[in-house]
Amino acid sequence: SSVPWNDPDSVAAMVHDFTVPEAAKTPYTHDRTTTNGLYTQARFSVLDPLKAWLGIRVSNYHSTSVNYSWEETSIQRETGESTPYAGIIWDATKHLSLYVSYADIFRSQIGRKFSGDEDSPDAGLVDPSVGWQTEFGVKGEFFDKRLNVTAAIFRLEDTGRSYYADTYDDIDYYYNAGKVRNDGVEFEVSGMPWPGYELTGGYTYLNSEVRTGSASMQGKPLNDLNPKHQFKLWGVRRFPFGLSVGGGFTWISARAWNRATSPALSQGSYSLAHAYVNYSVTQNLTVSLNVNNIYDTTYYTRFGGMGTIVGEPRNVTLGFRYDF
Repeated sequence: SSVPWNDPDSVAAMVHDFTVPEAAKTPYTHDRTTTNGLYTQARFSVLDPLKAWLGIRVSNYHSTSVNYSWEETSIQRETGESTPYAGIIWDATKHLSLYVSYADIFRSQIGRKFSGDEDSPDAGLVDPSVGWQTEFGVKGEFFDKRLNVTAAIFRLEDTGRSYYADTYDDIDYYYNAGKVRNDGVEFEVSGMPWPGYELTGGYTYLNSEVRTGSASMQGKPLNDLNPKHQFKLWGVRRFPFGLSVGGGFTWISARAWNRATSPALSQGSYSLAHAYVNYSVTQNLTVSLNVNNIYDTTYYTRFGGMGTIVGEPRNVTLGFRYDF
């Protein structure tokens, strides 16, 4: 069954021990991760309309985590992890370009791995995730760049991405997922239909699916923060005397958070509206007024375990900027 997330006051009752620890409470875990890397890139002009680039990044990371509840310290270290990437851009016409890219993935992660034993749940740190991603797209510029269009399809496949397992003694534990595939489409149109008017609209589709790993998770979307559908629309009116007025909205589709050890949690679709006014008092001084989440929509940017985060309520910001 699914638990609706339509009442923020009842969130604590729905989620496993969702209580902010008291300030005087002893911390249960302490994590520290240090990363560094080197990268190099080369660009080539193969033919006049054809360009290519090649690159590689070499990464090192060192993670230390202390679990005070179980009096355990875990150390994880990886050195010399190479992630190459490459791409090609073809200027098909004066207004249209096609591109394709490929990149390997290596991503360190923070969290405690669940052992599968409730009496002794700590199995050290979750492993890094590794994989690859590829993208094919098209970019167009028309009417002296007053109309710009971009479209892309992409696939990302990785192994070992962490997802929430359960909470014990107020500590969240995670599994390393098997192979996860993300397929998506992005489309955006921007331009200036009339002098002083700017419009931008876009749509993103993302399908996430566990391909191999836990039998209870196979064929289901992984519990990440990305909804399946997103739509955005934004417009700006710029007046010649230094005043700009803008506004827009974003629509986010419904999401569900699944795990084998508890009922699913869900959040329905929602939309957020924003607006701003900007005025250049002088060449150096600018005053701006921003209103975010105009309709004071209740939503969650993240949910699951003790990591549930409520989105920002309606807020108004008055700002001054002076350029010297």
